Amino acid sequence: MANIQEYIDEKLSKFNFEISTIELDVILLDFVGLTKTSEITNENLESVKKVVVKIIPELFLVPEVSEGQFTFKRDTEGLKAYLKILCDELGIPNPLTPKIKFRSDLW
Repeated sequence: MANIQEYIDEKLSKFNFEISTIELDVILLDFVGLTKTSEITNENLESVKKVVVKIIPELFLVPEVSEGQFTFKRDTEGLKAYLKILCDELGIPNPLTPKIKFRSDLW
């Protein structure tokens, strides 16, 4: 079975994104008390998916690389769709969805 680092790297690489091992260590330790070398199990899979949901919004801040005729593009639309699928599956709010509050009752 794969460890958490391998799973997250595999998921993000489909969209040409990556996360550093240091960032992943800190997020895992802070969020779920696991390490990147922990094996994925049925018991921790939902927590690992929640970590992925936590990671994704920050990835949109990473600029695209362009030098001369070489451009490294990331699939941001695909990653947004994947984030929506994960949030729906886990029953949690999508962090990229704007939070609209109706205040018409204050008039």
